[in-house]
Amino acid sequence: MKCKSMIAALALLMTSGAAHAADPTSTKERYIENAAGAIALAAECPAWQVDATTMSEMLNFLHITIADISPDGKYWPVIDKYNEITRALTEQEACRAAEGLYGPNGTVAPNMMIKKPH
Repeated sequence: MKCKSMIAALALLMTSGAAHAADPTSTKERYIENAAGAIALAAECPAWQVDATTMSEMLNFLHITIADISPDGKYWPVIDKYNEITRALTEQEACRAAEGLYGPNGTVAPNMMIKKPH
């Protein structure tokens, strides 16, 4: 039961701003939240990784630097918030969340994560 509750809470947190997606001022914030979730899940799931091409394209488009999402960067608190949430997940839960939220058919940000090559 803990698994479903944690994944549901993570999904709710990640989609809570979805109603604001049409607002151009929230695009950057929404992307930062999505990136934070994907980065945090990648740290907990050895089978999935952030798609570097997708991440790079969006960072460039929104004028976000790697320094901005690194420790001590201006968006690090968002990344850290998601790191705290995902640390409570088991590896299996994190992998299910990675695929379900960010994988090819993800419900939050499709194609933000890809399976790691074998």
